[in-house]
Amino acid sequence: MDGNPWEAVLAAQDRPRTARQRRAQMALVTTIVVAAVVLVGWNWLPTRTAPTIVYPVAEESVRVNVSDVVDRLAPTFWGANVGVNLPLTSADATWMNATPVSLVRWPGGSSADAINYTTGEIRYDGGTTGVIAENLSAFVGWCRSIDCAAILQLPGEIDDPATAAYDVAYTETTLGFHPTYWEIGDEPSRWTHFGVPWSAWNLSQAQNASPLGYANEVHAYIAAIHQVDPAAAIIGLPGVGTGVYGEATWITATVAVNGPNLSGVSVHVYPGGTPPNGTASLAQFVANMTGARSLEGRVPADRAAIANACATCGPIPLLVTEFGSGIQGGSFDPYIDGFPQVPYVAGELVQAMHLNLTSADLFDVRSQHQGAWSNASLVDRPLYTLYATLLPHLGTAVLDSSVSGTVPGFYAVATDLGTPGAVAMLLVNGNITTSVSVDLAASGFPVANLTGVWSWDGSTGAPVYTALAGGPANWTLMPDSVLLVTTAPIPSTSTGYAPATAPGSGASLAPFETRLARSAL
Repeated sequence: MDGNPWEAVLAAQDRPRTARQRRAQMALVTTIVVAAVVLVGWNWLPTRTAPTIVYPVAEESVRVNVSDVVDRLAPTFWGANVGVNLPLTSADATWMNATPVSLVRWPGGSSADAINYTTGEIRYDGGTTGVIAENLSAFVGWCRSIDCAAILQLPGEIDDPATAAYDVAYTETTLGFHPTYWEIGDEPSRWTHFGVPWSAWNLSQAQNASPLGYANEVHAYIAAIHQVDPAAAIIGLPGVGTGVYGEATWITATVAVNGPNLSGVSVHVYPGGTPPNGTASLAQFVANMTGARSLEGRVPADRAAIANACATCGPIPLLVTEFGSGIQGGSFDPYIDGFPQVPYVAGELVQAMHLNLTSADLFDVRSQHQGAWSNASLVDRPLYTLYATLLPHLGTAVLDSSVSGTVPGFYAVATDLGTPGAVAMLLVNGNITTSVSVDLAASGFPVANLTGVWSWDGSTGAPVYTALAGGPANWTLMPDSVLLVTTAPIPSTSTGYAPATAPGSGASLAPFETRLARSAL
């Protein structure tokens, strides 16, 4: 009887019953009780609610001096890689123009070392070939349609200066296109066919490049390229391929051999590195957003290596021609595909703005890699919303701004928008366990002129816009969230971004401030 609560009810009846009668009455009693429960709305049953997570709140001190412009972002600062697996279309142009990106890198990544510029043929490691979907001629036409600036990567792994010179001549003379920069190969530490012609590539080769070997290759390439175009701007070192490991050594070698002839040095930054096996936690994903692998941890050492390698060269610009949280796939995929990628990348961009980097090129815009704006099926990820909805409202005049640094993963940058009193500030809370309270009035931000706020913590599919007429001064950022506050009117929908004029067309990039007028998509 302990196993059936209705046995007690039946036992109370005083007449004998058959087993069939007892089962029938049990069913009747059950039906009556269930009906009664439904009628009273289950109010007599205990209810369960999801536990509310209460995060500790830390007060973070933000400081802004709205009258002190400390840096101006280079016109090439906002950048992205475009791949070669899918053709770029007019829809892609509209899609790109909704963002502040004006610098695009082609062919983007390691495919650069294997592509024949004139035929569009790509050579795979095993010696087989294919034809890319977006060849150089098509890319040039698309780039012109949005007036973009470009970094073109030359094949470096084959160590063939004559081929590089031919490609430059083909691009600049036949196609009439002059990129902003030429870059020699991609991540030379990962090469396995160094100095081997494409026709001889096979999977058994392990011909690696050394820092000095690559530096000497750059020297030969520069001489060949400058025979074609003496004014060609060349990036020495296209990332290393080993993350922070050995980066300063590669930079030192490249700059020591080629310093006066370099227009820049490039690094690639993926603090997430290789994800752990199995299932990764959000804490593991954000762990390297700060620290030695991050931009703020690496750039000072990289700049010191440049200066030490050529003390008489003057400042050689530092570019980040690939960045993101990571692109290795695996256990970090759910976070890279979803909202956690937004504060991660936003935090990297704030670091890049404070560090006055010449470019910060997202890898990439559309591909199978999880770090892209959209996947190969053209489904946009939340990261694209960051670029199309929030970032266009920042200016290029970076104001003197800082945070106290008490909350790891909290960043802020304030920008002047080019008219008196027009200021926009992006705040990022990449900390996943602590909310951050900010008093804008105490920071120096002109709260009385506050006109609007975008807030996004991942609980909604898109940022939430609130129009304001001054104040409030106090704002709290939930863990893993972003906040954009501005004293310039912000429309409540995504807007297009008037593109710059490309150096390749014979004109210089227009100042960022002249591109703040936007038309609706």
